Amino acid sequence: MKVAVLALLLAVGGCTVLDKPVETAPPPKSSDPVKPPPPARPAAPVPARVDPARLQGLSGDQAVAMLGRPQADEAQQLGRLWRWRKGSCTLTLALYPEVQGGGLRVVASDFTGTSDPSACLGSLVRPGAGNGR
Repeated sequence: MKVAVLALLLAVGGCTVLDKPVETAPPPKSSDPVKPPPPARPAAPVPARVDPARLQGLSGDQAVAMLGRPQADEAQQLGRLWRWRKGSCTLTLALYPEVQGGGLRVVASDFTGTSDPSACLGSLVRPGAGNGR
């Protein structure tokens, strides 16, 4: 019987240990500084999209105002090929002399290294140059 009483005391004693509240960290004091979360990274700017059709018919001066001086200028039989490049995007404009006035006029454009000519052109347009005309 002593064994049964001892077992009963151990069982009851074990239960009281489990009934004790679990200690937790004290709540922060109001004087504890609260650290703000780190600032979020700014999203990468999305390049403007410019309709490549706006290039058609621009004068040479308008093209330079819109895109800056070409990085390459290649003479052709009758006209010129001007090239601009940014990253993998390359824009080539074919310019031919106007019949009257003698200035150059864009007659064709070609984009290479991109699947999105509108975004490519948007990345090449000079800040504040608008969308062309």
